[in-house]
Amino acid sequence: MKYYSEKLDKIFETEKELEAAEKEHAEAEAKKAEAKELVKKESEKVNDAFKALNTAKRNYNKTVIEARKVYNKAVIDARDVYALAIDGAEKARIAAEKAYDEALKNFQSKHPEGYRLTLKDGDNVVTISNYGYDNKSLNAELVKSDSYKAFNEALDKILNTFLW
Repeated sequence: MKYYSEKLDKIFETEKELEAAEKEHAEAEAKKAEAKELVKKESEKVNDAFKALNTAKRNYNKTVIEARKVYNKAVIDARDVYALAIDGAEKARIAAEKAYDEALKNFQSKHPEGYRLTLKDGDNVVTISNYGYDNKSLNAELVKSDSYKAFNEALDKILNTFLW
């Protein structure tokens, strides 16, 4: 006689085999259920940690936004104080630059024959000069001169000797 297990949907030769197989199946099912319950409990811990993380992120973002507002307001206020503080000094500097440029242009126009002007103010020293001749015509004359041509020829020979 053969024995059929509805739980396993299988036929066994003896009743002992049937009972042993069903018992083994029941133990395996119990282990699966236990493992499933353990996974459920542990997944709840992960889910709670995930919720805590999202709450912390939202709080962080709110804090950052508020801090940025305070920071931006402080920067804008500081920029306005700075601009107000230097406004008068900047206007005076621009006026002094214009006056200097105008005085220099006026001086240059009155002395086309040439000049050498050394300006001193404490550690600041500037020398401005104009020798009263046209640089273009001077360079043109220099290029045409024999000594210039001789120098270029000598330089070419030296370069050709070392480079070629």
